[in-house]
Amino acid sequence: SEQVEKIHPQALFKNHQALLHYISIHLKNTLLTLYQTLHTHNTELHEPQAIGRRSLKNICLSYLAQAHTEGIELAYQQFKEARFMTDRLTALVILINGDNISLRDQALSEFYERFKNQPHGVDQWFLVQANAHKQDTLARVQKLMDHPAFNIKNPNKVSNLAVAFSQNIVAFHDDQGLGYEFLTQL
Repeated sequence: SEQVEKIHPQALFKNHQALLHYISIHLKNTLLTLYQTLHTHNTELHEPQAIGRRSLKNICLSYLAQAHTEGIELAYQQFKEARFMTDRLTALVILINGDNISLRDQALSEFYERFKNQPHGVDQWFLVQANAHKQDTLARVQKLMDHPAFNIKNPNKVSNLAVAFSQNIVAFHDDQGLGYEFLTQL
């Protein structure tokens, strides 16, 4: 381990984001056309081709949201109209990681209200927030631990909040070590 250079997770993430931004800028029209085409042919449920089309559509949307307000707006539209949980969650992740706080908060509230009586839905709600690539993610996770739907004795809740946070390359590995400190206090 002494021969390996120190890894800087924040720098890796920043470079990865820069690459995605570059792709988004230079392939905007292609990504948008492909997204729109795939979005209109999103009718089948569990056929392999339909699953693949949804996956590709959501990748296009993720790229579009990297550098374009239009991508964030499409994500919110997809969130509102989604027929499949994959589409709704992809859009929610995009909104959480975007800069439009109003849309983020609105989508989080709507998602929770829609799924508050479904344990899997609430687990996903915790998970996407713990995975947010934002500076305030640790504070959000700490606040969520006081949420009535969170139970430290429920392994799924702990996994979808605390363990998911520990896998968050941006928030967990912050320069001050606060993510590490948080986990030691659980």
